[in-house]
Amino acid sequence: MSDRSMRTYLDEKEVANEHFRAGEYLEASSLYTHTICKILEIKDENVSSIKECIDTYSYNLESQESRQFLSTLLCNLALCYSNLKMKEKMQILCETCLCVDDSNYKAAYHLAFHHLSTKEYNASLKYIQKCQQIVNGNFSLWKDKKQPHLDLVETLRRSIGKTGKAATTDCSIILRDILNGNALNLNIQRLLLVSPNELIKHDVFAKLVNLCCSKISEGIIDDTLANLWSVLYQLLYGSGDKNRSDLCKSFNASLVGKTVIVHVTEIFKLLEKSKSVSDTTKCTILEQSLTNITKLCSLLRTSESLEILYTLLDGANHKLEQQVLAAILVFFSEIGSISASSKFNVALAKILEHLISICDVENDIYKAQQLDACLIAIFKAGFGTDEIAVDAFGNLISRLANAYITKSANMDEHEGITLQPTWYIIVKSLFIANKPIFKSYIIANDIIRSLLVNFFRPNPSECSTELLQMYASQVIVNCMDFAEFRQQFIDFVLYETFLDHLTNGVKFVSFITKLGNAKDGHNYTSACPLQEYILLMLSKLSIHSIELKEEIVIRVNLFKILPNLLLLNMDKGYPIETSLECISYLSLHKEFKTANFSFIPPLLLFVERGGNNKVLLMACQIIVNLLRGNKDRSKFLNTNTVYDKEQLEALKNLQEKLPEMAKATINGHYFEGDHDMALKTRHYLFLIQENILASSMIKLSKKIEDKANPIYMLIIESLHYLALEQSHRRIMQSMGVLRIFINYATSNVNKDSSAFKHVSQSIAHICIAITPSNLSYNDAIDAVQPLVILLGDENEMFQYESAMALTNLLSINDDIKRRVFGLKGWQLFGNLIYSDNDMLKTVGLEGWCNLSAGEDVVHGFIYSQIIGQFLARDKESAFELNHADLNILLAFALEFNNEAAVTASTGALALLTRDLRIAQYIIFAKRFENILKALNAASSVPILHRILTILSCVSQAELKDAEEADKIHEKYIKELIKTEIKKNSHKYINKTLADLAAEI
Repeated sequence: MSDRSMRTYLDEKEVANEHFRAGEYLEASSLYTHTICKILEIKDENVSSIKECIDTYSYNLESQESRQFLSTLLCNLALCYSNLKMKEKMQILCETCLCVDDSNYKAAYHLAFHHLSTKEYNASLKYIQKCQQIVNGNFSLWKDKKQPHLDLVETLRRSIGKTGKAATTDCSIILRDILNGNALNLNIQRLLLVSPNELIKHDVFAKLVNLCCSKISEGIIDDTLANLWSVLYQLLYGSGDKNRSDLCKSFNASLVGKTVIVHVTEIFKLLEKSKSVSDTTKCTILEQSLTNITKLCSLLRTSESLEILYTLLDGANHKLEQQVLAAILVFFSEIGSISASSKFNVALAKILEHLISICDVENDIYKAQQLDACLIAIFKAGFGTDEIAVDAFGNLISRLANAYITKSANMDEHEGITLQPTWYIIVKSLFIANKPIFKSYIIANDIIRSLLVNFFRPNPSECSTELLQMYASQVIVNCMDFAEFRQQFIDFVLYETFLDHLTNGVKFVSFITKLGNAKDGHNYTSACPLQEYILLMLSKLSIHSIELKEEIVIRVNLFKILPNLLLLNMDKGYPIETSLECISYLSLHKEFKTANFSFIPPLLLFVERGGNNKVLLMACQIIVNLLRGNKDRSKFLNTNTVYDKEQLEALKNLQEKLPEMAKATINGHYFEGDHDMALKTRHYLFLIQENILASSMIKLSKKIEDKANPIYMLIIESLHYLALEQSHRRIMQSMGVLRIFINYATSNVNKDSSAFKHVSQSIAHICIAITPSNLSYNDAIDAVQPLVILLGDENEMFQYESAMALTNLLSINDDIKRRVFGLKGWQLFGNLIYSDNDMLKTVGLEGWCNLSAGEDVVHGFIYSQIIGQFLARDKESAFELNHADLNILLAFALEFNNEAAVTASTGALALLTRDLRIAQYIIFAKRFENILKALNAASSVPILHRILTILSCVSQAELKDAEEADKIHEKYIKELIKTEIKKNSHKYINKTLADLAAEI
């Protein structure tokens, strides 16, 4: 459905809803039916036509949103028929509704209620369970909502109780009736109402498994057989995580031995026999039984259940095979820790061997994906961390993979090797799932040379088609991730050098010739995955060493070709993953910072519209690579929790002192460009198409909820680099970038990480650049915490920028001041004042000044300290109170070689002495007379204004209940103030200063 048609349908739905709310069910049903038929593009507006069409059409709905909308319409129509007492139509529509969207709670509930009212208890229970599954699937949404299906459970329990008298929940009676064949289907369903503890206590699983096995042994094939296995599965599946472990233990005890395996084998035999006589009823029952056994084994996850899965896989037809593969995927995806045993290892080997045997390049895409997923899940599971278990698993994989390597006796040991298609499938999955085992396998079997020989074999044989070359290129690219194999690639020689042979192929030369000239794009009529993989090999090799990069670029100008390739692929709708991956490596080199960036805007629009995470990740990585300079490389690396900075530095120095041959071999030999080059690139990219880069990054960040997502981290990093340029900051803030930085900083648990510090630095940059009054209250208050944390960092640049930002924010209102003060901002600003750096001293004093402007934010704190000292003083220092903060401010009042510091310190004192509680005691501070000296030395009007304000407040304040000596000192100071005021009367050049002097 297009957006326009969706809006039309929504309007029509709202009209129908109004009729429904008014109780006009016939009119509402007619409108709902009309809209549904328009969506389905059918003319016959009746229930049967809708049902028939849904069976085929529902799978063609393009989005989950479309499915949910159609499902809602169907459900609303069903409720109309329910109110019109047309129960049969209601049932059909609700069932159809669940076919379209199996998470429609309302449809499942009404079906459960309908079947309960008609005393179809089995069906009712089925839909009650469906309701519970829907709730479990989105519990966060349902936890605070009423769940009406729970009321139906109690109603169902009472109804079954009346039907079966006292036997409803008595497990022993239910079990006895089942074993005796009394009301089998009803009693089987009653088991679902029994508690897990009762099931374990009465050994229900073993008895029911034996009953199933005995039925097959006796050749009895009826509905009960399928129902028994179905209920066994439902008991386990519906038990919840809390009880499932205990139920599994009880269940597994019933599987010990070969009973169920024999049972499965017998079912297969009976199935073949039933098919031969075309007995579809028995075939259906037997197939349902096998399906339920398959699903059951996926939950049990033991050696026995794995053996059963192997038996099922070995005898499965196409439909069952898909179900068994799905069960194997579930089994190994959630395996956790399983106790390794010889029985498990044997079953695992059988399963793996069978899976590998059915891997084929001719498989349809769905089966190929299923097999890949199963292999990856098994390889990823690992089965233990001890060295012996890992080695045994690695040896098993090696044995199975080597079975698909053929050797020719009369040829060179490498050139005589042929790697079969299945081998490539195995190692590709192994690389994705378990890189350590992949690497050890490649090394142990010395595969690299054989792999390259197969890729370059000049006379393609049956097993060396272009498809196999494609597979080989994918494995080669995977191997290039490991620095240990670098030299083997570089040293490989076959007829020509590796690079020459790679770049001189006729098809490849033709391919890059077209790409080299953008005007020839119209000749680019189909995707060339193999040629793109060759470009990916070259791109990966370019970061193996600087020299190798130079050799590659001489042969192929990757920096020109790859942007053109990406543009053409996007323009023509071809896959872009490989070309993007190439650029993600190339963009690490400084040369790419001068490449053609015309691919950036369409790429950003492409990822904004949606796509897979891999494309988004690589696109963001390219952007970050372009914005980085060489010194920025480690800014957003995760902090190593094992070693601190000093230890890491010591390890680095030790590594550099080692002989060349003893040094660790690594990839990553590239130079991203110096700081100036990075600055130019940032500015250029920022200006492209009216700031599309910053705008797109901000939009993408809002779509990602997980703040630990690597994509989110790359977006944050790119925004950080863009915000480093001062001219970008106001524009970026108008797009809402500050809130994104704040959200990341406040959600980051590791406040010591480099990423947190640099994001907090970006918050500081934005807060410095903008007018504080333009910030929202929430942004301003939330920005404080990361800035205060940054203020306490060791890095002087971080300290300075965060102090500047906080000083700016402090001018907003008293709430900000209280927040900063509450996070120990006063003390942290004070720490800066003790710095050797004059700029830090000044900004620390400015922070104190702005904090002092608040109504009783700092004043109470200063007053409580000075009054405490005043009351506790001794006679020797009665007039020399050593209040640290006030004395620091008084000391800086005379630092006229740093006028900004004098302005800030006198400003802070002026604001503090407005509180007459402080003003009355400040005259006892050790350095108070510095203010009078400052008055004599000052010539700046702003500084004079601050000094006169201080003296005015001191003159107004009066000591109360003071001792005689204190009163005399107060009088002396005030007389001294008057004298100094008169002496400097020539400086009061404006009315404000003159008025203050006169007031004093």
